[in-house]
Amino acid sequence: MSRLLSRSHFRHTPLDTCHFVGIDEKGKEFVMPKYDIYVSCPECHGEHPMGIGIHLDDGPDEKRSIGDSYQGKSLPPQVSAIQGHKCLCLKTGKEFRQEDNEQVFLVPTWALPRRPMPPV
Repeated sequence: MSRLLSRSHFRHTPLDTCHFVGIDEKGKEFVMPKYDIYVSCPECHGEHPMGIGIHLDDGPDEKRSIGDSYQGKSLPPQVSAIQGHKCLCLKTGKEFRQEDNEQVFLVPTWALPRRPMPPV
């Protein structure tokens, strides 16, 4: 996020995903994609959303593990901040922590299937 110098706001894109928009050192707007975090569950062996979204300017273009995405690199602070968070198995209701970066996934919001809104 070193490019961010001044004001920021959220903008809805045509894909209806929310992205962080900031101003770089040259006064030009830039977009930082949003990623949802999913974890592999040791309880049911499925994947569950953590319910956390982060913005990264150097994240993957498709679903990838944190381990793959940042192999040999230092983790961005947004990614480091989610390590060790409690997760909930949606099938068993048990809480767990996923400490293995190969089992924690960055999923670009535009890669997620969109569900139609239920009628009101």
